Amino acid sequence: MKIIFYRPEYAKQFNTQTMMADPVGGTEFAAGYLAEELAKSHNVFFICQTPKTARIDNIQWLPPSDQKIGQADILILVGGLSNCLENYIPPVRKIILWANGLSLKPNTIKHLCQNKIDQVVCTTRYARDQVLHNTRKRMPLPQKLKYFTIRKWRRQFRGKFTFIYNGVNMELFSKKLYRSTLKKPFKILYAGVFNEQKNPDKILAVFAAIRRALPQAELHMCGSITQYKTEGADQTTGYFDGDGFFEKIKKYVYGKENKIKPGIYLRGSLPPETLAREMMESSLVVVNPCVGNQESSCIGALEAQAAGTPVLGGGLSALEETIQHNITGFVFREQKNLAPLVIRLLKNPMLLKKIGRQGRKRALSGFGWNRLAREWEKLFAMLLTGEKFIPKKH
Repeated sequence: MKIIFYRPEYAKQFNTQTMMADPVGGTEFAAGYLAEELAKSHNVFFICQTPKTARIDNIQWLPPSDQKIGQADILILVGGLSNCLENYIPPVRKIILWANGLSLKPNTIKHLCQNKIDQVVCTTRYARDQVLHNTRKRMPLPQKLKYFTIRKWRRQFRGKFTFIYNGVNMELFSKKLYRSTLKKPFKILYAGVFNEQKNPDKILAVFAAIRRALPQAELHMCGSITQYKTEGADQTTGYFDGDGFFEKIKKYVYGKENKIKPGIYLRGSLPPETLAREMMESSLVVVNPCVGNQESSCIGALEAQAAGTPVLGGGLSALEETIQHNITGFVFREQKNLAPLVIRLLKNPMLLKKIGRQGRKRALSGFGWNRLAREWEKLFAMLLTGEKFIPKKH
């Protein structure tokens, strides 16, 4: 089967070789890992701002200017692309939009209503429902009338939306590394970008209270401050906060004489192997510590589970699906509960150990890309034969 991944709107250059040393976004990691797994048994092409035209990890990497691939079976549009089907319409049997957010852009909705897109794959059940809800609100009036008045059309349109979970590169979380890595008591690791969407300010704001209760507590902030600025993503994704956001939260980071407050460590954006080790030796991983967040999946939460470390995040979104509360991690629904919950957990190492083991077991059993690639293959086969795809719940 010939499969094309299409991700030209992401401004940073990458391929599966470079992204191991120079981190990219979660969407790009996911697409690279899936492409690498599918390339073991299929003919895979990846169109993006690749540093070079080359065959790497059995994938043919091509720049957007080089699209002479010929007839393909599957085209996967990675992320929230808007104008791709005006600029790039290859001879392909089926087109899949891999939606890594909670809404689609207007042009994408238009293409979906015109049947140019055969399937929308979201990253969780929550994301699927939100994407469908937001699409219904923003679809053109003629299609909106059809949706609410013609049952058959509505059923067919809803059938275009499904979900397949994101995964984890299990090679980074090997049994050997897991067994040889010792946990550091009272080490908290924040994993995520420094922007309004990921809310690192929420854990920084309460760290002083955590430190008063547990003077030995450490908060390691692992994530990029300027990543989106340097990648030009303020223009392509709209998520850029970078330096401006960090200026707003410096009051939580710096004390007198402009020195970083005790117990806080700004680690920056870490390569995948380094981040995996950091997660393994932490007592608690925090992702998006805000009740009002808008997570559609959160690969960081899955990676923490693979590392055997309990993960903590704010509820009311896909984190309540990615994290199994009191089983593989913890989800809080009131912001005032964040600091007391962290303190309680750090004081209970036996509970953390138990939750960490359960999280790793869950990750190993269902979230490796080798397993998830088989689900994608089922989707491909069913699209090509006209059958219905039934997503698997983990």
